[in-house]
Amino acid sequence: MGLINSGLIVTGGGQARQRAIVCAASGGSAALAAGVLAYLTLPAQMLVTGWDLLASASDTFTLDCQQTTYAAFPTGFASIFASAPALAAAQKAQARGLAITLAQYTVLQFVLGGTPVSHQITLALYAQASS
Repeated sequence: MGLINSGLIVTGGGQARQRAIVCAASGGSAALAAGVLAYLTLPAQMLVTGWDLLASASDTFTLDCQQTTYAAFPTGFASIFASAPALAAAQKAQARGLAITLAQYTVLQFVLGGTPVSHQITLALYAQASS
């Protein structure tokens, strides 16, 4: 497999900071394989308000974001979504208007499902700091 990055991007200032929790995966010259792509621990409580899913080709797959506690890692993962972000013969998809609270120090894992043909995919979760 090629390069996989996950991280937290912060923009803006003060309490209005917007965050993007990002999982970007590249298979290099090969299609990505199904399975766990990356892990990320959240530094603060967050409220996920939406997501964008992008692929390098028209494709059909899911890219789920699952959570567990730091104490339970590496077990106990469950999806944060009622329905995982998915593409169905498409290159992009998005959701807005979500209200998913994630606790500080939650461990996230990003899980690719299906048989994708894309060489590169990105899932961005849009979030706000939550008290």
